[in-house]
Amino acid sequence: MAIPLVFARPSRACGAAEMADLIRLRPGRVFARLGQPHLSSDVLATRLADPGGSLTAAMQRTEPVREVLEELFEATGYTVCMGALNDRSVAYLHRLYGRDRAQRFINQEVSLGSRAPLYCTALGKALLASLSEPWRRRLLSQIDFIPQGPRSYAAADELLAELATLDDQEPVVSDEEYIAGARSIAVCVQRTRDEQPIAIDVTVPVEDFTVQELVEMVGPSVKYAANRIAQIEAKGLQTD
Repeated sequence: MAIPLVFARPSRACGAAEMADLIRLRPGRVFARLGQPHLSSDVLATRLADPGGSLTAAMQRTEPVREVLEELFEATGYTVCMGALNDRSVAYLHRLYGRDRAQRFINQEVSLGSRAPLYCTALGKALLASLSEPWRRRLLSQIDFIPQGPRSYAAADELLAELATLDDQEPVVSDEEYIAGARSIAVCVQRTRDEQPIAIDVTVPVEDFTVQELVEMVGPSVKYAANRIAQIEAKGLQTD
């Protein structure tokens, strides 16, 4: 099932061919049009531009995925993101901004196709955890470990040691590794091997949760949402 997901404001960070590859569509059939304001962000809807009823059918399949992300946002009140593995980075596919004043400073401006590092974001670490050990080693060997937040990893070996202890079906935390004052928790969406890995996360201010509290109080909601999206995709694959 190819999910035509909801995106943030447009940018040229990723071309149509790259975005099409992320959601398993042919580039010539991908286009974006301005959508309605959603919660606290403006969004774009990427659609299938082919004749007949496939556009309607695709959007009908997308609706449950969007609802899952909205429910996660409403349940937590914090910024919710979905991202996909794209080369040596994370490409943001969807973002709902938390509206609390304390969170505004950690809400980065993220646009359609914008990228974030694999090595210091919760999304990136969850995606890396889902890969085979040789694949993740190969990816990380091609990355310059430039410090982002105060707790960013400085070398691939340090990150590989953490990744070796992670379960790709369980929540993964980034503790001020990407943004000072922010913690994120992510879970990878289980997909078939021929699909790009995707994950979802929730980002909170550090003063709201310790790492343990984040895992115990927010982690189950993120995991539940990721499992629901995986189930939606599985049903879509059966009907495609």
